[in-house]
Amino acid sequence: SVQLQPSSIAAAVSILRKTRGLYHRAMSSTKKAGLETNPVESTQLWSGKGIDSALLHRSYDSALSDLCREYLEFERTAGSEESLSHVQTLVRSKLANLTPSVAPALAVA
Repeated sequence: SVQLQPSSIAAAVSILRKTRGLYHRAMSSTKKAGLETNPVESTQLWSGKGIDSALLHRSYDSALSDLCREYLEFERTAGSEESLSHVQTLVRSKLANLTPSVAPALAVA
């Protein structure tokens, strides 16, 4: 049996908090689904910056759906029931305008 040292427990908790903070910041900086900006403007903005063209053509709503799915999974595995409930509410808000076919696997109920 491996016994964790207090310093390794503190480090793990710190990493979880930082990860949660990154998800929170990412969600705070995104618009709701269905409000995508003009894709031509986005392509012109990123052209010549070494960004893979496949990423430029990916729909904003699909990317937001993936972010929401990952955030929910993080909270399911590492968060409390309270934090999961908060994220479920946030995800419902972000994806309110999304058609069910775009994010069928997001079980946020």
